[in-house]
Amino acid sequence: MKQRAVREYTPVVYPESAVKVLYNKNIPPNGVAFSLHWHKRMEITRVVSGSLVYTADDNTFVLPAGSIAISNPYRPHGAFAGNEGANYYTVMFNVADFYNQSLASKRYLTAISEGLVQFFHFTDDAQILKVVDLIIDSDNDRSRSGAIGEMSGVYSLLALLYEKCLFSESPATMADIKFKEVFEYIEQHYTENLSSSLLSKKFGYNEAYFCRKFKEVAGINAMKYILVLKLEKSAKMLKDNKNIGEVVLECGFCNVSHFSNCFKRHFGISPSEYRKHIGE
Repeated sequence: MKQRAVREYTPVVYPESAVKVLYNKNIPPNGVAFSLHWHKRMEITRVVSGSLVYTADDNTFVLPAGSIAISNPYRPHGAFAGNEGANYYTVMFNVADFYNQSLASKRYLTAISEGLVQFFHFTDDAQILKVVDLIIDSDNDRSRSGAIGEMSGVYSLLALLYEKCLFSESPATMADIKFKEVFEYIEQHYTENLSSSLLSKKFGYNEAYFCRKFKEVAGINAMKYILVLKLEKSAKMLKDNKNIGEVVLECGFCNVSHFSNCFKRHFGISPSEYRKHIGE
């Protein structure tokens, strides 16, 4: 059965450079590095040792040590370690955080952030590797120059990706822009009694087209997407020590029993077990 990508809602806390670097080490042989998901930010995966079996969109390929995977905004991706395990860095940033008033920013950075530009999923280009390693090294420098060095590295990286890894670019259409408004609306109103019928009417779509388009973009249907959003929000609230009653009310579930059943199907454990687990 084909795995569906789910949008990731866990917020990333960025330092002052607006770049987050994580070192993911000792992933066991064939162990999951990260499950299939998608998000608005851009991610660069830099394999240090071992290998990753990386999936992006419908493509799967092996990333050996010394190579890089490029995760484009809004595109599904996931990975597990190869037979020898893996150690890798993840460099993450929102392209929108690097906007400025220049025409180049408005033309090129906005296109990446809006998902209108796609880069190849894999590269071992020496120049790109060097820039990614400079970003990683700068992350270890907590001085002002280190933070500015990381920011500078992102601009250099994006320039090189345009030069060496551009796969496709398409002009923005009113339909593309309008459909992104659907996700923004759901983000703000997910606790309400939303339905495919209500959403399609609100945004002026034929309901059948809306349902097809939504599944094409999100990988799951609208009602499943809203449920997953509620559950991801509820998990965060449980981590923040909210009690289950508060979670049920604030996330728009009809009662505790319904919430508990949905939570267990999604996460594999009950809300109370989850609270106990994260408290250990």
